[in-house]
Amino acid sequence: MTLQPLSSAARAPAVPNKPVGDGAEVINGEIVMWVDGRRRSVRPYLAWSEWLWLHDSPVAETRERAKTIRAALDQIGYLQ
Repeated sequence: MTLQPLSSAARAPAVPNKPVGDGAEVINGEIVMWVDGRRRSVRPYLAWSEWLWLHDSPVAETRERAKTIRAALDQIGYLQ
């Protein structure tokens, strides 16, 4: 019996459409963020508290996530 190699589709792990931690966006007036590997609508105060936690990080990717969160908060007028 000879073993056949797995196809690349069988070896590839399941990946969401966007990477986890990709930031925030506004959809239908609500802030949508990646939380625990899923896209979820979140309350503005939760997004704001995450922005406070991330905005001064030494890691560039984390600061970029914070920028998208801040842009979403500005778009809905939460910080005005």
